[in-house]
Amino acid sequence: MVDKNCEILYDYLQTILYDYQAKEIDLTQLDEPFRKLGDSLKILHSGIKHIAWQAEQVVNGDYSQEVSYPEDLTDAFHAIVEKLQEREIQLKEEEERRRKHEAVGIAYNKLLIQLTKRRREWIMVVDRETRTLLFCNKKEEKGEGVEDFCSICNYRLSFKQQITSWHSDEAYSIWEAEDFGGNFYQVTSLQTEWQGRKAYAHVVIDITQERQKAKQLANKAYHDPGTGIANRRFFEEYMDQALEEKQAMTLCYMDLDGLKFVNDKYGHLEGDEYLRSFVSVIKLNIRNTDVFARIGGDEFCLVFPGCLEDVAREKLEEALEQMVENNTKEYPVSFSFGVIPIHPEDGNLSLDEILKQADVEMYLCKKKNKMKFHTRQRL
Repeated sequence: MVDKNCEILYDYLQTILYDYQAKEIDLTQLDEPFRKLGDSLKILHSGIKHIAWQAEQVVNGDYSQEVSYPEDLTDAFHAIVEKLQEREIQLKEEEERRRKHEAVGIAYNKLLIQLTKRRREWIMVVDRETRTLLFCNKKEEKGEGVEDFCSICNYRLSFKQQITSWHSDEAYSIWEAEDFGGNFYQVTSLQTEWQGRKAYAHVVIDITQERQKAKQLANKAYHDPGTGIANRRFFEEYMDQALEEKQAMTLCYMDLDGLKFVNDKYGHLEGDEYLRSFVSVIKLNIRNTDVFARIGGDEFCLVFPGCLEDVAREKLEEALEQMVENNTKEYPVSFSFGVIPIHPEDGNLSLDEILKQADVEMYLCKKKNKMKFHTRQRL
């Protein structure tokens, strides 16, 4: 690599040595540190002109001229030679450093590539202009084109088109994608340079297990472990949203009759069996869109979205009848319920106010059930 300032100075020096009438150097072509050298060359050029003029006088027979030099010509010449030599040495040193830096960079890239091949995540580099694949740490070298996805990516990453077409002016971005098999991936994309080309680097991590664990945790957070249905937390959040959106629905507040009696006389294992049998009967009589939740030990809520009050009562009456008729236990079984229709025009009723209304109706039902099904418990 030759510095453009040195090229200009060398050309000027060679020119004036063979043509003393050559045009003087234009110092504006040079960078600031080299203009002093240019000045020295102009002095040298002036000296050469002076010597040439004296030589012409002698040739023409005028021997009265004394051969002389401008007083600073010798110093200027030596300064030029010295500076040019120093610059040449400097350029050689810079070139050597550049070669060493490139060698280190190549070695580092090779090491980086080898290390990334051992990573479980995908690391891909895509040309920003052509959208072609420049590098993939999962890529097998044999028999596959440089710009093609390898068999691993074609098999695992059905969303690879999203990777090659991704574009953003932001420094980096984090986004998620899903493949045809229902697996989830987190993609971190950033702007970079790859071997002198503008590119996007994408780090793709399989987060399917993390998603599944999060889903399991969510299920635990919103489901009752004893019965498998929704818990109080889910019910309250659901109702808060439904009331805020002023949805039409019917709420049924239910209480499992005699659970304390069963727990005290037959044990909690039998009480748990009583709970599960009640839940099974209710689930057989409701839709998948209905919300069934356990909000306490023997308290349950059932929400029929958009369902009429009469339909809700009919379903619960049928469930109660099935439960009583199919009972094979030594003890009587039943459940009490209160049904409250909720209309958008009812105003801003709170969940507590709705439950209090339902509780009043449920209590009346419980008194009837005790007389009808549970008189033996008092003997």
